[in-house]
Parts: sequence; structure tokens; C-alpha cells
Amino acid sequence: MSVHVLDNIPPGVLALRLKRLDEGPPRHRLEVMMVRSVTVDELAAAHQRGERIVDVRERFEFDGGHIPGVDHVAMALVPLRIDEFTGNRPVWVVCESGNRSWQVADYLSRHGVEAYNVNGGMTAWRAAGLPQESGVGASS
Repeated sequence: MSVHVLDNIPPGVLALRLKRLDEGPPRHRLEVMMVRSVTVDELAAAHQRGERIVDVRERFEFDGGHIPGVDHVAMALVPLRIDEFTGNRPVWVVCESGNRSWQVADYLSRHGVEAYNVNGGMTAWRAAGLPQESGVGASS
């Protein structure tokens, strides 16, 4: 089976995938995936409620400044740690700009996890003057 993914889809936009099934005569199946994107204000409210927030940036980015109390799972490690994301608890996914977190939220959604991408990521968080801390934080 080959998968064709549309590149450069901005956060909050409906993503369409066209799959061609290689077995037998040519046929295609259209899959519609929706990534839920939220603002940093919505993320701040989720943070206040104690909901799970996962920063998917690289360790050096995370150590340079992150939301207090969040979990750190670098994007490349998410598939290896998928069991940590299953359950009834939503996951708010943040990166620097919203691009990596969109990909991770899409991946998690396809694996049955209620996941939210944060538009603008940490860049928007800092611009809004929201709290952050530096150095080694939560899980890695």
C-alpha cells in the first residue's frame, strides 16, 4: 500500500490522504483526518486544569525554556513510547512553532488518542508572556 501525504498543511486545516491499494486492480480510498488545533490561551487553561501537556522538541530546545511541569518526549521517540499516550486522558502537544506538534497530534489521533496541537507553539506561548522555566524538567 502506498500513502501520499500532502506536505505543508497549516495547523487547523483538514488533512486529506489518498491511499492507493496496490493489490489487484487500481483502487483508491480517501481518508479524512482532523487534527484539533488550539491557541496558547486554550493551552494555558488546560495547564491550569492539570491536563497532560507533552513538549515534543529536542532536549536542547526543551532545556532552553519550557512550560512548567510538562512532560518531554522528543518527536522521534513518540512512536516508541506510544503506550504512554493511550487511555482516556487528552494530550496537548507543543513544539516551537506548531509544525512538529501537528505531526505528533496527527500520529496520536490515528492511534486513538485525543490529541491537541498548539498553534504557534512555544513561540506563541512566550509572545503571550506565559510562564516558562529553563533547565531539566519533567520526563524525557
